[in-house]
Amino acid sequence: MRRHQATRNPVLAQSYEAVQQKIWRYRFTINELSGRLAASYAEHEGIMVALRARARLDLAERLEEHNRLTGEAMAQALATSGRFTPAPKKRRRSRPA
Repeated sequence: MRRHQATRNPVLAQSYEAVQQKIWRYRFTINELSGRLAASYAEHEGIMVALRARARLDLAERLEEHNRLTGEAMAQALATSGRFTPAPKKRRRSRPA
């Protein structure tokens, strides 16, 4: 059983799966289009080296860096694809006291 299914909330599970599908699609797309694949392989190799060495701090740094770079590449791909434009921030109306 996956974590999101452990909630026993079918609406949550369905929403989570839909978001995951979109994320995976963009992750594969950025690896193919941006030339990010070679860098990602090198990052994964460094992660495995740190994992095998049981170097917790090095592993944590490598994981954080890999996730940051992947996130940045995804954000850039989304922004340049025209498929994603941030929604304007809604102003909150102040309530009378």
